[in-house]
Amino acid sequence: MSVLSHRMQQTPAGCMYHAAFALTGEEHWLEPWYVEDVSEARFVVRLALADVGLFPFWVTPRSGPTTPEAFWYGLVKNYGDAPPAEEAPLMVSIAGNSPGWLHTVAVGLPLIDGGNVTISDSSLPELLSLPWAQFLLSDYAQAHRVEMLGPLDLIAYPPDHRTP
Repeated sequence: MSVLSHRMQQTPAGCMYHAAFALTGEEHWLEPWYVEDVSEARFVVRLALADVGLFPFWVTPRSGPTTPEAFWYGLVKNYGDAPPAEEAPLMVSIAGNSPGWLHTVAVGLPLIDGGNVTISDSSLPELLSLPWAQFLLSDYAQAHRVEMLGPLDLIAYPPDHRTP
């Protein structure tokens, strides 16, 4: 069972904020003054103000190569070093419908064998659930960006292990 939330976009813009909502479940990301703003820079600043950051796994220019199949296998394999979870919560940007634009979706990548990939694509009315093989053949696996949304306020060491 995926932990992703989902809401369909009501306007042509706003996929970044809908993906943030899908990953966090926090309704404030869907406020009209957010979803109507297409500035990636302001989106990143708003994430930072909420103590959230984007941690990149793959980033290429819009005209650059997209993620190869081996990337997805490697991500699942190497994600095993992270805290136990059934799926990796990712923001994935794929080619958009308009030339030069990217479309951002939230992806729940299964970390257990046989799990389906869950996708919150705000241009669609419902969550998608794709078997692994079908995901790898889909547009969602042809990404220009793959990022993890995570907290900026991390305590890497317990207080008694910090250096003075």
